[in-house]
Amino acid sequence: MIRSVPPLFTSGTTQTLAKNRTLARPVLSGVCGLALILACPAFSGAEKVPSPRFDPAKFWRSADLKEGMTGYGLTVFQGVQIEKFEIQVLGVLRNEYSETDLVLAKCSGGPLAKTGVIAGMSGSPIYIDNKLVGALAYAWPYSTEAIAGITPIENMLPVMDYPASERAPSATLGGGSLGASASPETNSTPADWSERFASFVRKDYLGALSGASVKASHPEGARVLRPDEVWTEWWSEPLGGPLRIGSLGGWSPLTIPLSMSGAPGMVSERLSGWLAPMGFAPVVGGAPGAEAGIQAKLEPGAALGVAMVTGDLNLTGIGTVTYTDGDRVIGFGHPMFMDGPTDLPLTTAYINTILPSSRLSTKVGGFIDIVGALEQDRQPAVGGLIGGKPATVPFNVRIWNPAAGIDRQFHYELAHHRFFTSRFGMLCVLDAFDVSARSFRDSTANYTLSVKLKGLPEVVVRDEVSSAMGNSFDLAMTLSAVLDLLLRNPYKTVQVESIRLEVEVVDLLRQGTLEWVRVDNPDVRPGDTLQVSVGIQPFLGELQVVRHSLKLPKEMESGMHQLVVTDAQGYIFELLGRNPDRYRSRGLEHMISLMNEVYRNDQLYFSLSSIAPGASFNGKEMPDLPTSVLRVMADSSERGTGMFVLLQPVVESRIDFDNPLTGRFPILVNVQPRQDRRIN
Repeated sequence: MIRSVPPLFTSGTTQTLAKNRTLARPVLSGVCGLALILACPAFSGAEKVPSPRFDPAKFWRSADLKEGMTGYGLTVFQGVQIEKFEIQVLGVLRNEYSETDLVLAKCSGGPLAKTGVIAGMSGSPIYIDNKLVGALAYAWPYSTEAIAGITPIENMLPVMDYPASERAPSATLGGGSLGASASPETNSTPADWSERFASFVRKDYLGALSGASVKASHPEGARVLRPDEVWTEWWSEPLGGPLRIGSLGGWSPLTIPLSMSGAPGMVSERLSGWLAPMGFAPVVGGAPGAEAGIQAKLEPGAALGVAMVTGDLNLTGIGTVTYTDGDRVIGFGHPMFMDGPTDLPLTTAYINTILPSSRLSTKVGGFIDIVGALEQDRQPAVGGLIGGKPATVPFNVRIWNPAAGIDRQFHYELAHHRFFTSRFGMLCVLDAFDVSARSFRDSTANYTLSVKLKGLPEVVVRDEVSSAMGNSFDLAMTLSAVLDLLLRNPYKTVQVESIRLEVEVVDLLRQGTLEWVRVDNPDVRPGDTLQVSVGIQPFLGELQVVRHSLKLPKEMESGMHQLVVTDAQGYIFELLGRNPDRYRSRGLEHMISLMNEVYRNDQLYFSLSSIAPGASFNGKEMPDLPTSVLRVMADSSERGTGMFVLLQPVVESRIDFDNPLTGRFPILVNVQPRQDRRIN
């Protein structure tokens, strides 16, 4: 079998080689294959500015390493005990990526002969003659030998020197882990954000997450994405798309084990599907608990955790500490999310066991204690402050089902992160529902979602949803859409102080469909009462007739009017059709006020409108304007603050119903002139 050079020859000075020379060779593994790579003369060193922390008596420069040198590494294979393993240098790939060398080594000792290089060893410090070489960080999936790539310590130390002022709760992502290019859609542009916010106000929360429904409606959109495709795309978006780990047998950053404890089957299955392509290995694990009295500290070779969720659900990425200097710590030897400045909980960790695999074995473990804050997530390493106080978001969920005698409360702490608070918050909702409510069965949920913001009005969403497939994903998408729009808004940085979700669940499908609408007196006069009857068919119930009265204004114009009887989503479309500018956000406070407008699914809406050409200014309607005013506005050189409108609302009303409703009916109403204005 013959193939071209793997991705090893696609960065740094090797790009020229890849363009100008085609090398064909048999597929090689282990030391023999690497010897051929190392013999290539195309690799040349690059000048680097050393960190002031670099001490030649304590650290090796990669330029001084030679093939055949031997040393040892430190890592945790079980519990919190740091153990040694042996290494032998196979060579150095000069300027392999971003002016960084990559040291190649063969590892042995401990379980490595059976497991190969293990996910979770990222950051394991490598020493030769008791001087630190760097961090074990890369591997070749499916390799038959424990061959590893080592990030030189000289490239990792500068991560400790980035100023603390760059620390930010809402980190801006610049792309994915090594091998993934930054996507132009990674950060929410105002245009993209506006499309997603428009989906939100239409109660299209799936479209609000990714804009998929908007994109698919464009001519270039091939098709409407399925919900599972939207979620996968949305989860991978912050990393610039799914990573191609180890494609063509090339090296890749070691997968980061994502420890899950307290996660039910549905959550772990979903998480595996979403995160595995992005360089994470979700595994069920966890520390023995506080009652076990296990003590650990962050020191070279110790297990290092980065907690995304703690509480009733625990999600922690696990790697290894490379080096500490006072209260500063670095590890991993590669990025986690490639955040740059960040602010995530830094933890000690416990390793339960090692899960052997022919592809890449994985450590299984969990966090012990939060001991600091991860402040930097850079190409060569992650770095943090021991004793730092990371920003987290308390998230409390209450689910009660009176008929079933269920009343459960859940508490989670979410890492405050511009992209991932909304994503991991979704998992918490799925977790709470999976424990306390029926999944994928007839269910109705009446909920209130409250998001408290620092220095801003609280966001409150109230509604009722009913589905034959359960309500967990409906509420999870609602939460994620609210958080995603807030944390990625184009106006200013938002700090979420707390989240609360209260849900009353009924194990029944409670839906009603509008079957017909009748106006009992279609010819009315100003000041009269318009009687409207609506036929509603409940699921598995008898047809119900709802009667409602609309009092007409005495000063309304005569002529034909349109009455629309509709569900909540249809009413929102009526508002948008009447004034498309109404829901265009004009600042953070205005956005929050729009999000707080309540249009419940279990309400029936009545809207009587007349044709009255007018305009709107900054979303405020000014119907029935004189022709002279409309002409002046049409000739104006200013655009973007207003637009023309055609319909004027005359009477609007809503009534509560027992079930969520669907359906819409328009009907014409003839308003006769008032008796005192009638010409005989």
